[in-house]
Amino acid sequence: MKTVPWPERFVDHTIHEQDIRRPLGIPRDFPPERLRAALDALPKVGGFARTKQRVKGLRLVATDVDHVVGEGGVGEGPEVRGPAEALILAASGRPVALPELEGDGVAILRERIGA
Repeated sequence: MKTVPWPERFVDHTIHEQDIRRPLGIPRDFPPERLRAALDALPKVGGFARTKQRVKGLRLVATDVDHVVGEGGVGEGPEVRGPAEALILAASGRPVALPELEGDGVAILRERIGA
C-alpha cells in the first residue's frame, strides 16, 4: 500500500479546511508558520492536488505573512500576489480565490485552473 507523502497530506488538509469553512462564512486565522509551510510545500506536491504543476515557473508572494515561494528559492517568473490562504487555494485549483490575487502570473494560474 502506498502512503501519501507528508507535504501532500498537509496541503490537502489545509485546503479542505478552507473548502468547508469559506462557504459557511466561518473565519479562520491560520498561524503564519502554518501558512508559510503550506506555501513552501506547493511546488513539491504533484499527486492529486497537482499544485506543483499549477505553480511551476510562478513567483508566489504572500502579502500577509511576508513570504515568497518559487523557482530559484526566492522565486523568479511572473508574480502572483495576495493573501497566503488565497495563494494556497488557487494553487490547488480553487478559482474562488482568484479575485483576491494580483500580478502578471494570475492569468497563467487562471488558465492552469481552467477558470
